[in-house]
Amino acid sequence: MIKSATSEIRASAAGYITDELLAFYEPIVRAQTPLIVTDNLYVSLQAKSTPKQAGIDVDAKLPGLRDWVTMTHESGGLLFAQLNLVTRDEARLQAVAHQLTADHGVEVLAADLSDPHSRRRVEKRLTGGPFIDLLVNNAGILHSARSV
Repeated sequence: MIKSATSEIRASAAGYITDELLAFYEPIVRAQTPLIVTDNLYVSLQAKSTPKQAGIDVDAKLPGLRDWVTMTHESGGLLFAQLNLVTRDEARLQAVAHQLTADHGVEVLAADLSDPHSRRRVEKRLTGGPFIDLLVNNAGILHSARSV
């Protein structure tokens, strides 16, 4: 059993992890849920989509995020964070990926999940090691025109 992604909106107005958010997850963690998928975390204020959405846009938010991860790990569970980062400019995406890797030691794998070759590349990385403890995943669709 897993806890699938939902919209919790229990962070502070500025996107910091709150006691309310941790209290929401505490019974899920205590039940030893092996996999918990979070609400979307925004990487910049421009990407914030709802009030009281948790952010991962500044280092000052890391202690609260660390508390959330630690609480989950102590029960033997894994916390998968959804991160929304969308761009049509691949050069810009690669620049952000390079900065995330340099600043935080994260691995970034951009993929078009509509392409079978790209999906196989993602599958190979996820199953081929090294072990991934935290997967930040965003898969979506972007419409270029309005429709009614």
